[in-house]
Amino acid sequence: MLLYIVRHGKAQRDSPSGRDSDRPLQPRGERQALWLGRLVAERRTDRRPGVILSSPFVRARDTARLLHQSLPMCELHFDESLELGGPPEDVVELINRHAAHDPVMVVGHNPQLESLLELLAHGLAGDAAELRTGECAVLEFKGARVAPGEGTLVETLRLED
Repeated sequence: MLLYIVRHGKAQRDSPSGRDSDRPLQPRGERQALWLGRLVAERRTDRRPGVILSSPFVRARDTARLLHQSLPMCELHFDESLELGGPPEDVVELINRHAAHDPVMVVGHNPQLESLLELLAHGLAGDAAELRTGECAVLEFKGARVAPGEGTLVETLRLED
């Protein structure tokens, strides 16, 4: 299985509503998502996601929708388990429920995604598991499901502008 773990693009500091969940992307965050979507869409068919699973928070939702523009053949789902503060084990369950869509792309937030990366990637910890805004970590698993400590970090992708 191939897993793309994407931290949402660079977001505004504040939202019009004052709620953290409503913070929109900055123009830079939009560029990051569009670039990543195009990059992944250029890969072999078996390396393109069959599903994008996203947090419903505005910045993650908008990142996922921009990614989906370049990957229209994949499904797009929003799931509350990807909101801030959830345990990474819940995300593992979510990914495995969608494993038939391999590869799977997850779009969410830190610290959850860094914890997920650290949980899944063999030998990855601390600063090596850091995910900056707009960054994607690509993990490969030998089996058809993800499992703690069984992933190999293949690459990280991020538009540097």
